[in-house]
Amino acid sequence: MSNESTLPNKVIDLKSIGGGKFSSIVKNAQFEAIHVMIQAGGSLPPHQAQGSAIVQCLSGKGSFIIGEESQELTPGAWLYMSPKTMHAVEAEETLTLLVIKILSDQ
Repeated sequence: MSNESTLPNKVIDLKSIGGGKFSSIVKNAQFEAIHVMIQAGGSLPPHQAQGSAIVQCLSGKGSFIIGEESQELTPGAWLYMSPKTMHAVEAEETLTLLVIKILSDQ
């Protein structure tokens, strides 16, 4: 599953993606890339992914919470997460994240 703007071998501008909270950029049997936007004061409640995931903060400021540990998200912050890790996200400022879910781990 990919949309016209994310065909293989084409450079795209992530700022032009989506408009909703979650916008799938591309998905195949190995991975899914998702553009996530959380408005200031918003959050994603605790949840888990079946496979590994990579999260990169593109803009904004917030917290990535695993268990009792809260880690700061600012532009350039990057996180590798093990499969089935319960986590949550809180946005102090509007957060834009790039999430890569590793589907072959599932």
